[in-house]
Amino acid sequence: MPPLFRYQRSSSFGSLVWALWLHLPPTWRGAAYRLLIRLRGEEIPFSYAHRLPWFYAKLCWSVDEALATEHIRTHTAIPVPYILDVVPSGCANRPWLMISSALSGRPLFANGTGHRLIHASEPQLQRIKDDLRGWIAQLRALRSPYGGRVCGFAGGPLRSFRAGEEPVGPFDSIVEFHSQDFCVVAPPVRPRFAELTATRNKRAYTICLVHGDLLLHNLLADEDFRLTGMIDLESAAWMPEYWETLSSSRSHYWRMWCWKDILHDVFPQYEEELELDREIQTSRGD
Repeated sequence: MPPLFRYQRSSSFGSLVWALWLHLPPTWRGAAYRLLIRLRGEEIPFSYAHRLPWFYAKLCWSVDEALATEHIRTHTAIPVPYILDVVPSGCANRPWLMISSALSGRPLFANGTGHRLIHASEPQLQRIKDDLRGWIAQLRALRSPYGGRVCGFAGGPLRSFRAGEEPVGPFDSIVEFHSQDFCVVAPPVRPRFAELTATRNKRAYTICLVHGDLLLHNLLADEDFRLTGMIDLESAAWMPEYWETLSSSRSHYWRMWCWKDILHDVFPQYEEELELDREIQTSRGD
């Protein structure tokens, strides 16, 4: 297995059998998974994942997603997939194949099927808000082992769709992080945003674990709109405390029907940071 990842065995017979399977060489296991994907895999649109009869397989750019998912599973009450294996994939840009358990429920938004919350009642929507608020609070309570470093879960580069398509960092401090182009308004800078930049740079932010792409398509719910899982943690990283709110408000999402109300009612509020970030995105054509 790749460094740092260890399968968390339970007391069940199935877990014992799986642990024995994991004693086979990673190349053998990888070949078996790839064959199963070709024979029985159902590709999940707009993702690097396949649905298989007993589990999911996903191509990952690093092992961080598996590590972060297991950390959340074992340190919080948030329902996330159980990571079963990570093996080399043979793909240059996504060199790891992650095998995980399946969670019940369907995404609250999916391309091709649309926005499920249009069918939710007010009490159901309120329950989603309450549960999601609790999940975010649990993530924010997790503290980094890397001090003030802004970095991926294992201390290296991080991947954030708000920062671009390619991995960035790590950064030794929030000051260094704030000096990056994706955190700076492109010139000319209007006085209001020069002031907001100076204010942000003076504030002391806590570093905490963020999902980094916490949007409706990464939240699962059953047919009664009870949240059943949080998925797709490839952007999970140790970030300034406001980053979850910003990354979930990026691009057009802060105007998205229903989600904009969830952002306001559920996520911690960083109004000045959001105002500055929208100007950064506009000035850089994001």
